[in-house]
Amino acid sequence: MVKELKFDRTKPGAKLKPLRDTLFYYFSTETVFNEQDLKKLVDFLRMWNLIIPNIGEVVFNDGVESKNGTVFALTFEYHSMPPISKEESNYAHKIITDGFRSFFNQRIQDLNLDY
Repeated sequence: MVKELKFDRTKPGAKLKPLRDTLFYYFSTETVFNEQDLKKLVDFLRMWNLIIPNIGEVVFNDGVESKNGTVFALTFEYHSMPPISKEESNYAHKIITDGFRSFFNQRIQDLNLDY
């Protein structure tokens, strides 16, 4: 069974566009996938994106093996002018973490990955 996907942290990214900020989201699982399964899973996860109206957009970046499992990264690009409120930030965080976990778990089932 694939171990639970956990939210690890966010990290500010480079400002790529005027009036937009970037935040990287990192998730991990203690599961170490074989190379072929990880490639299939990452290919499926690349289809995931999320538009949060009036706030921003999130896309899947990549998944890589680490010494303790597997790490997955997302990019959240959001408007900086006007700045998003604390409530909007909390709302976006919940939508991103819940949405990505759900999509990840569904792809694990679709690919019939059992570790």
